[in-house]
Amino acid sequence: MEGRVAYERAVASARLGGASFKREWRESCKQAHTGWQYMLWDKKNSLKFLQKHYPWFVQTWATYPTAEIQELALLPFLLHAFGGLYVSLDSECLRPSTNFVAGYDIVLQTDVKNGSLISTAQAASLVGHPFWKSVMLHSMQELDRLRLSEALEVTDMIVLGRQIFTAAFKSYMGDELPEGTLKGERLLPRTTVRVFGLGQWFVPCQAGDEDCEDDVSARVAGRHAPASLAGWLHYDNSLRPFRSQRDIGAGGGMLGEKVLGGHALGARAWDARMQTSRKGLMH
Repeated sequence: MEGRVAYERAVASARLGGASFKREWRESCKQAHTGWQYMLWDKKNSLKFLQKHYPWFVQTWATYPTAEIQELALLPFLLHAFGGLYVSLDSECLRPSTNFVAGYDIVLQTDVKNGSLISTAQAASLVGHPFWKSVMLHSMQELDRLRLSEALEVTDMIVLGRQIFTAAFKSYMGDELPEGTLKGERLLPRTTVRVFGLGQWFVPCQAGDEDCEDDVSARVAGRHAPASLAGWLHYDNSLRPFRSQRDIGAGGGMLGEKVLGGHALGARAWDARMQTSRKGLMH
């Protein structure tokens, strides 16, 4: 499968919230991907993006009460539209992700030992991949449910994001997903999927494992970073309620018939389905 998927050389940053982060971590990802374009998605640009590509979602998105909620809701739309590589701003890049994502249409990360939850802190994708439509639907359903129960503003967006991504992934995979761990490589009729586990790609340690963190820190300082890692999620923002920020990798990718063909709904058909779904949720 090597070389079957190409990712456009572009990286962007979304900054809708006000969380602090170490600028050197962001710079490390830019330096690890030299020659890639870097773009900033602030709230103004994000709104313009939705107005151009997903106008049916603008009114709903604008009513979300906090930047963190808007950020979580925006993520699948950006990845669906642009594809490419995405890492959180509390992630340090140790080497390019190119070899880690090569050959896969969708790449995700689990950050728990049993591999039962999908993280929102890293992702790589073909542009237009239908998985993001599943995330969109699950996200809007859950945010609507929390809004109606008046629990939206007191919900941990990081925990909620994991729940949404995991539910969407299970729904997308269907019968192809065995019981138990989500991590591993899966070849479907029209797409290839990779979910990296703990100790791989960007998550060397489970949150709170200080011994593991110390070991990785020493190895990175000694320039002997584990070969299984493209980066290092530091958790400074990813586990802090309402304090997340994101780097969004915006790339073109090779579209191919498997993404633009019958497996993916056309834009008008998808917009109609989503609007119908939303009407059903609100009544």
